[in-house]
Order: sequence, then C-alpha cells, then structure tokens
Amino acid sequence: MRRIIISDIFGRTPALDKLCHAIIPDIDIIDPYCGNFMDFPNEHEAYKYFMKRVGINEYCQIIKSILSKESSPVTLISRFLLYSSSASVRENRDNDRHATQPAILTHSLLPVADSI
Repeated sequence: MRRIIISDIFGRTPALDKLCHAIIPDIDIIDPYCGNFMDFPNEHEAYKYFMKRVGINEYCQIIKSILSKESSPVTLISRFLLYSSSASVRENRDNDRHATQPAILTHSLLPVADSI
C-alpha cells in the first residue's frame, strides 16, 4: 500500500524529507509547490505565498489529481498545519474513484526542525 504525506504551507523541505524517510523509507510527499524547495523564512511568509499562489482549493485539486491516478488504496498522512489537514480531509471525503485509508491527521504550529 502506498503511503503519502500531505505537507503544510512550508511545502517540501530537507527536514521533512529526512523525517519522512526515517519513519517510512518508501513514503511519497505531496506538497503545494510541486516538489520545489521554497525555503520560507517564517510562517507568515509561507502563509502569504501559499494563499496568493496556491490556496486551499488549488491544493485540494493537486492532491485529487495525484490520487486519481492511483489504482490501489493509499494511506494519507497529513502533518503540520491545518491547511494540509483540511486539504487531505476534503480529498478523502470527495474521493469516490478509489478507497483511501483513513487519514492520519496531526497538528503543529511549527515546521519540522532542521536538527532532526
């Protein structure tokens, strides 16, 4: 079964990659910036960029587009801020093409520390 992390507004970071692959080596990451490392200086800048360039509706479409290509069930793991949790819940609810495992949702106010 494929496991997918839904990232927060910070997107993909070296620390997130390191954490994900330490936990589950074959995990995939969906992020709002198509795999580009954005290196935001703080949450405020990440939020502004996310809302101006992506937004929750577009992020849901990104997730839906990727998951619609799956032929077998996946486990969604949404970690960090509410935007990724909201997007994964909406996708899980709206997805009628194939089964998804219940999403694992957690909440944090800070991105993954670079010291991991």
